[in-house]
Amino acid sequence: MFNINLLLLIIPAFIFKHAHLLLLENSEGVYVSKTEFNALQSKVSALEADITKEKTTIAFVAELTTNIVNPTNNVHIIFDHSILNIGNNYTSRHGVFVAPIPGVYHFAVEITAPPQSTTSHSLHVRIMKKNEAVAVTFVDGNTNYFLRRTASTILQLNTGDDVWCQTESIGGSNTINGGNTYSMFSGFLIRAV
Repeated sequence: MFNINLLLLIIPAFIFKHAHLLLLENSEGVYVSKTEFNALQSKVSALEADITKEKTTIAFVAELTTNIVNPTNNVHIIFDHSILNIGNNYTSRHGVFVAPIPGVYHFAVEITAPPQSTTSHSLHVRIMKKNEAVAVTFVDGNTNYFLRRTASTILQLNTGDDVWCQTESIGGSNTINGGNTYSMFSGFLIRAV
């Protein structure tokens, strides 16, 4: 025969031991296990974090305010006036953007050069990422008119990666025009990763 007192001791112990199997009722009367509920709650938290990332806006536009006359090779160009700096990640004092979060970013540099007296001159400007050249533009041989050239790139950056511009392949007499937004450096976050 079965002892009812023993059964009354075993059932509560079993229920307590297997509490994760208890069913929870939601507002529609649907039952889910506590384990399933916790898993769904974790997924909701992860989705909320992704939404917060999507709302992050990082963007800057900076210009060169004065001419740079006869720069030498590998000169760091400091675009010294911030026109836009959402997130404050571009430092106009040093001319460097530092990524605050991992993500995919777009960068562009626009360089304007006035007419030169001879065609035997060259000036290249590179966008740099952590001491590595990632894009280039050049204003070579312009004798009759102003030239405006652009280079742009899309980069995946980690937190703390820096991006800036520098001169390269200098030959002859050259000027990079400053002021009136003639020469500019810009960037923005496309998507956090």
